[in-house]
Amino acid sequence: MSQENQTGKSDSAQSRRLDDLLAQAEALSDEKRWDEAVAALEKTIERFPDSPLPHHALSVVYLLRLREDYEHLEVWEDLADDERLFESAVDEAEAAIDLDEEFVPARNNLATLFALRGWWKAAVEQWETSLTIRPDQSRVREELNDARKNLE
Repeated sequence: MSQENQTGKSDSAQSRRLDDLLAQAEALSDEKRWDEAVAALEKTIERFPDSPLPHHALSVVYLLRLREDYEHLEVWEDLADDERLFESAVDEAEAAIDLDEEFVPARNNLATLFALRGWWKAAVEQWETSLTIRPDQSRVREELNDARKNLE
C-alpha cells in the first residue's frame, strides 16, 4: 500500500506529477522559451519545496540562457543581465545541494558555472566532491583535469 503525504496524494502520484512538470519545463527550455521555463520551474519549486530537482532544472535553464548570451555577446553590451543569470544559476544549484548534499548533477552544474567564470579552485572543489560521491563520471573527470591545468 502506498504511503500518502500531507496533501492526500500518494508519493508515487506526487513523483509522477513532479516528473511531468519537469518534463514540461524541459520542453520549454528546449524551445528556448526561457521565461516560460523559468516561470514553470518557479511554480514547481513552490509546489515541491523539498525536492532538489526543480532547483537544479532551473539552474540548468539559467546556465543554458547564459551560454546562449555568451555566444552572441557584443563588446558594447551591458552585462548586467548575464550577471543576474549567473547569480540565479548559482543560487539554484546551491539550493539543490542544500536539499541534497549528494545531488551530483547540481554539483556538476555549479562547477561548470564556476569554470565559466574562471573560478578554477571552486570548480575543482565541486567536481572533486562530485567524483567522491559518484566516481564513474568520465566526462567530469576530464573537466576536472582541464580545470586543474588552469590552476597551475
